[in-house]
Amino acid sequence: MQRLSATAEEIARLRAKDSADPQREVVYAFEASWSAWGNNDLTLEQCRDAVRWACRAYDVPMPQVTQHHTEAMSECDVALGRISFQAKARRAGRGGKNAPVALHEAAHWIVWQKHGDKPQDHGPVFMGVYMALLIGYNVAPASALRASAREWKLRWRKNS
Repeated sequence: MQRLSATAEEIARLRAKDSADPQREVVYAFEASWSAWGNNDLTLEQCRDAVRWACRAYDVPMPQVTQHHTEAMSECDVALGRISFQAKARRAGRGGKNAPVALHEAAHWIVWQKHGDKPQDHGPVFMGVYMALLIGYNVAPASALRASAREWKLRWRKNS
């Protein structure tokens, strides 16, 4: 998997974009640095399976898992108890039906189930769950994921 590198200036610029959730844009850049993570390479049922696996790992109930037929990004709507995946993207073959996106949205669901709305959406608690899911699902080697997250200066809490 090809990865892009982070610069200190870019990380600072990304953190400044959202003071309420300063890691949000950095998390998105971390994900974008893994080139294959934006591919539509799973079916909706396979996305459901990934979310189900994540929910079982944290002993939380399974949300409804759907897809929307717009170019809107995949999302976790905790109020509706639903994770909805992007069915199509602007570029052919790209989109939100892949393991990293399924685990990202599942991490939002798990954090909300375990902690309510107290943690930042992409803060250290979220990142702790997300990193554990990425490693447990074998998306990439643990050492590579941790090194990349450190390069992007992401903060995560172990055992979240």
